[in-house]
Amino acid sequence: MTEGDWFSLSLADIVSSAGKEGDGRPFKLVGLRQYTAEPLAPYLAVGARDIDLELEVVWGGFDTMMQDALDPSFPLEAADAVLICPAVERIAPEIFQAIVEDEAERDAAVVVVAERMREFVAAVRARTNSPIVVIGWPENNFGVGISQQKILGNMVAALSFETQRLTEETDSVWFVDTAAVAAWVGGANFIDPLRNHRSAIPFSESGLRHIASEILIYLRNINGRVKKVLVLDCDNTLWGGLCGELEDIADLEIGSSGFPSAAHAGLQSWALDLKSRGVLLTLVSKNEAENVWRVFEQHPSMVLSKTDLAAWRINWAPKAQNIKELAEELNVGLDSVIFVDDQPIEIDSVRDFLPEVTCIHLDEKTLLNIRNIARRSGWLETLQVTDTDRQRTGHFRAEKERKKVQDKAIDFDSYLRNLEMIATLKIDDAVNFSRAEQMCARTNQMNLTTKRHSSADIEAFAKASNSIVISVGVADRLGDLGDVGLGILSFEADTLSARVETVLLSCRAFSRKCEELLFVAMIQEAKNWGALTMNASYQPTKKNTPASLLLEKIGFEVEVQQSGSKTGVLEIDEGSSEFPEIFEGIKTER
Repeated sequence: MTEGDWFSLSLADIVSSAGKEGDGRPFKLVGLRQYTAEPLAPYLAVGARDIDLELEVVWGGFDTMMQDALDPSFPLEAADAVLICPAVERIAPEIFQAIVEDEAERDAAVVVVAERMREFVAAVRARTNSPIVVIGWPENNFGVGISQQKILGNMVAALSFETQRLTEETDSVWFVDTAAVAAWVGGANFIDPLRNHRSAIPFSESGLRHIASEILIYLRNINGRVKKVLVLDCDNTLWGGLCGELEDIADLEIGSSGFPSAAHAGLQSWALDLKSRGVLLTLVSKNEAENVWRVFEQHPSMVLSKTDLAAWRINWAPKAQNIKELAEELNVGLDSVIFVDDQPIEIDSVRDFLPEVTCIHLDEKTLLNIRNIARRSGWLETLQVTDTDRQRTGHFRAEKERKKVQDKAIDFDSYLRNLEMIATLKIDDAVNFSRAEQMCARTNQMNLTTKRHSSADIEAFAKASNSIVISVGVADRLGDLGDVGLGILSFEADTLSARVETVLLSCRAFSRKCEELLFVAMIQEAKNWGALTMNASYQPTKKNTPASLLLEKIGFEVEVQQSGSKTGVLEIDEGSSEFPEIFEGIKTER
């Protein structure tokens, strides 16, 4: 059994997650291809069901990528995401003719292919702002002699590098590195020469399965199906041994060498890396708190510190109860939580009582492979890291201090005034498009439509003459919350109306009157346009119930449909054009 097969077969034994995460909404993936890529579809469909995504895959013709991209009848505009499957031997046959030529000719061939890919991606982007996922070049060395394999390999590596550069140059374009996937699976298990010759399918079944897994990581992120909170046990997880039973904490197994000491230190390093990407770290441990903190404060090999943690529960209560309380404290859904513990009984208990939580049983093999397991699953991956991600733990620690202030306040308005809030409205070009895309992908509760706009899509709204993008940032005397809200408004000159395309607020902005602030800003912009009415809609999902009364709160005249969706109309003159007085200051950036 290969390592890749071992991973695929054992993952279900290691991990359990019975809960559904998504909204089950339709998602159209449009594929453009230069080889037979249709066998990817069943693997994508299975993975999509795991994240409750109703996936529809539409394929273009065989080796007709540019034709399909330019054909107005091909449904690129309807795509929620585009998948590009290029084959180097078809996009530029001359690259193979250059294998035995000199280095300059080989470099020139690579440039030709890279430029053709740029032209192709530009043609796709001209028709859609949806995310684009490019599958890396399958290294087709079928029939290539040993003396030429290195040359071809270097050329394909150069092409992959150039394609990655392309994805960095263009918003919302992502790259699946097939070379890295092949290294994981094993080259012999990744390609299939016979299938390639018979059906132009360069990948084996194992290769297709693992490529589909990589594509699904991007679909997870695009649809906001990522995990936000890592719950860690302490004894025999963060360290080896029981901290409450050792007089000398130096006897706990954490260190730079040897097993399991180095593996426990490695798990802590992995957790610290996740924190830098915006994942919230928490502890749930059956222990005396003083024993746990003594290890954190005094053990010389500890990688994590107390300040790296967003929250914790150290007591003798059932872990399922503690995890539920932590999720409530952090204001996240249980399906955003991953729980790691070495004890099967604790895993089983959490699995039974909180089936939405993803559980990882940390045995020896899992301890050694935790980074690979998490990476291949995609649960904790993020497409881009923003300043908000890096500061997320600080945001939640500051929120604890805000709760203390709230508990002492006479009423809620007094509490908000005591925070001395400063709001920043960023309009159009001033908007951080990467952060805006992230909010669209990850905000599920206070989200009117749950539309998943890409950064390219949001930037297009910002630059268009008939639409406007507004983001809301909030800071108070206890810290900066960063950008916490987004509104997109389009204008229809013929009807003198404005349409709300998107309104969403991060959970950190709940109950801070940010929704009123955002709507007032949009009403002011609508007035400047000359709009008489503002139209909006609410599309219910499994998670966005908190947004269900937002339109009524603002003053829209609402009509409820049988499906539970709502349409609302606001007479502009009747809408408030005054910002909430609760803010100490409001800045506008354009």
